[in-house]
Amino acid sequence: MPKIKVLEAFPNIGRAIPELEGLNISIYREIFENPWRILFRTDGAKVFVLAVFDGRRDLEEVIIKRLLFDVR
Repeated sequence: MPKIKVLEAFPNIGRAIPELEGLNISIYREIFENPWRILFRTDGAKVFVLAVFDGRRDLEEVIIKRLLFDVR
């Protein structure tokens, strides 16, 4: 069974995102489904998938690029 399907039954699985945890942001979690890195947050039993990244990419670089080039 894909790990993302497990979120339905166990919404609090995964780990805090290390890059954000260093900034004291702990409401987001992640799971890995090779090669994907799936970022999500929960609200009770609801799971909100926020992003799916290629796990081989540097998340900090992706976030910085998005902030710099996606500002409207």
